[in-house]
Amino acid sequence: MRHGLFIGVTLLALSPLAGCDRDQTSSTPAPSATPPATAPAPATLPTSPASADDARQRAAAAESNLRGAANSAVSGAQSATSRAQTQATATAQMTADEAKGMLNEAMTYIKEKKYDLADKALNQVEANKDKLPKAIQDQLANARSALNAAKAGNGLQIPGLGGSK
Repeated sequence: MRHGLFIGVTLLALSPLAGCDRDQTSSTPAPSATPPATAPAPATLPTSPASADDARQRAAAAESNLRGAANSAVSGAQSATSRAQTQATATAQMTADEAKGMLNEAMTYIKEKKYDLADKALNQVEANKDKLPKAIQDQLANARSALNAAKAGNGLQIPGLGGSK
């Protein structure tokens, strides 16, 4: 009988360690070596179709704002480029008075045999030739001819500007 009593006491002592199919109401969980891993709950996941629609609307509004900002940036860059081109064109365009002054300067350089400086002055006037009056264009052609003749060693001949022919 001792053996029966011993087995019964042993079974009672070990019964909490053996799993049981019944729901246990113990409020203290069994200690474990590692704490249970819990995934953080997503903060902004929609919980209903209404909140999903709200999220879509907010995303569409944000996309619209981003596109608007990008279009503004492109428009601003194009405007700045246009202003820069206009300023460069205005700076590059030569007035008739400036052209006359440079032609006179080129003729002085030719007389002084400073052909490289004369060529530089004529090149600047030639860059604006199509925007200059016909009379100045004719003077430019005469000055270029005089420079070419002087470089060739034919002496200074300035056709149409009072030089000897």
